[in-house]
Amino acid sequence: MAHYQPGAAGIQAGGDWYHVVPLTGTQVAIVVGQGTSTATVLDQLRNALAGYLLDGHPPATALEYLDRFACRLQGALGSSVACMVLDTRTGELRWARAGHLPPLIINRDGARFLDDAHGTVLAAPGHALFEEGSTRLDPGATVLLYTDGLIKHRGEVTDGCLAQLATTAASLGTAPPAALLTALRGTHGPGPADNVAVVVGRLLPEPVHERLPADPTRLKALRRTVATWAAAEGLAPDLAADLQLTLGEAAANAVEHAYQKGTSGDMDVEVRRRPGGGVDVRVRDFGCWRPVPAVRGYRGRGLDLIRKIAAAMTVDIHADGTEIRFQLLPRPENQRAAGTVVPLPATLTGGPPVGVRP
Repeated sequence: MAHYQPGAAGIQAGGDWYHVVPLTGTQVAIVVGQGTSTATVLDQLRNALAGYLLDGHPPATALEYLDRFACRLQGALGSSVACMVLDTRTGELRWARAGHLPPLIINRDGARFLDDAHGTVLAAPGHALFEEGSTRLDPGATVLLYTDGLIKHRGEVTDGCLAQLATTAASLGTAPPAALLTALRGTHGPGPADNVAVVVGRLLPEPVHERLPADPTRLKALRRTVATWAAAEGLAPDLAADLQLTLGEAAANAVEHAYQKGTSGDMDVEVRRRPGGGVDVRVRDFGCWRPVPAVRGYRGRGLDLIRKIAAAMTVDIHADGTEIRFQLLPRPENQRAAGTVVPLPATLTGGPPVGVRP
């Protein structure tokens, strides 16, 4: 998720910009920059850096080339950039900075700044080579790149501003990226004096896909697996609860109805995030369901419960088993927070590069 907000009218503020660049394979580059020059100059810097990254250069090398370009570009002196490249399959993260504020990593354990791998602003004479840092992210971790307009207090960035940013982010480490962004935007009061550019991206986990025995003793482990996945996905609590309830009913049907007494078999469970929010669920067995009794009493109402909660549900009976599919959507009050995520394991969204102010 990306956000840009111009500063207050009449404030002498520089241009802030961001860029998200899908690279080869499973790699993606995320860049945030800031300068005091015209939109044309900053746009040239942005496009040049994208080209170096698309050519396969790692962050520090790409900034070296960008610095050489900036030395020949009138008005580029003093511009700052934070650049990172993430492999969404392995979680490997590499980053470098040219005079920019440190990126922030947020997870269930808290928040920490990537405050090494720093360098001078672009086109500064006689600077040392840019340094590059690396780490590995776990699924569910969130990366935050931002410009100083997000945290400025009385015109200056202080250690206290950064500490407040980290504290606020850590308190919402598992919140959906949209909710995290809303909370962080609130740290600068009713409206920022300076431009603000922010990119929030979360490394999403792979979908749940398990083949396991249709045994009631295995349902507890399945619930734990799904709870871990839901937390890494940042599902809203009510959506996570709906998922546990409906999936539990579907899995219990496979356990109780698919295999006759004295026989055993497997069930196949798949849970994946929908692109626009919500969850797709599939539970398949490989047996033959017992006929539904004429008088069900208090049992046999699991499918009715799923129908009431799910946005859509189908039950397909095959010669070699039964498959239940259904969709869960965020409740209306959570639609906004569950919406526009930067889905790092697949493709990235967040809009075109914006936020360059002359």
